[in-house]
Amino acid sequence: EGDRTRLGAELQSRFDAVRLGAMVWLPGVPELMANLQAAGLALCIITNGHEEVQRPKLQALRAHEFFEHVIVGGDEVREGRKEKPDPSIFGKACKRTGVTATEAIHVGDSLASDIQGALHAGLRASVWINPGGGPSPEDGPQPHFQVKHVTDLPEE
Repeated sequence: EGDRTRLGAELQSRFDAVRLGAMVWLPGVPELMANLQAAGLALCIITNGHEEVQRPKLQALRAHEFFEHVIVGGDEVREGRKEKPDPSIFGKACKRTGVTATEAIHVGDSLASDIQGALHAGLRASVWINPGGGPSPEDGPQPHFQVKHVTDLPEE
């Protein structure tokens, strides 16, 4: 039993090292983020999931170079709060970045978590990243805007 546990831990460690070592921004994303920063926009990441998974990914990407604030849903849940799509996590992002909900725009790839949450939080706009380009389901949350790739966002 001890050998299996050790082997499992070694395999997981190796998997994590390879996965994190291969993690890079999609082409054009660093330039987009730099341009948004240069335009004076306050940028915040809201991500669901456990901090043990999300924080190493963000560190591998050096997300701190572009985003002043990071909110990890797993941290929120551990502290008795809620993650996306609960409006409170979007409110927290607005507070951290110094904007009101009506000044904030949320960009995400999940209709259920990102778009639904942004709509319920009363944000100025929600942008759905939809690589397939098809319409959102009529019975689901309706984003204000839709792009196929994050670099399709206007920079102004």
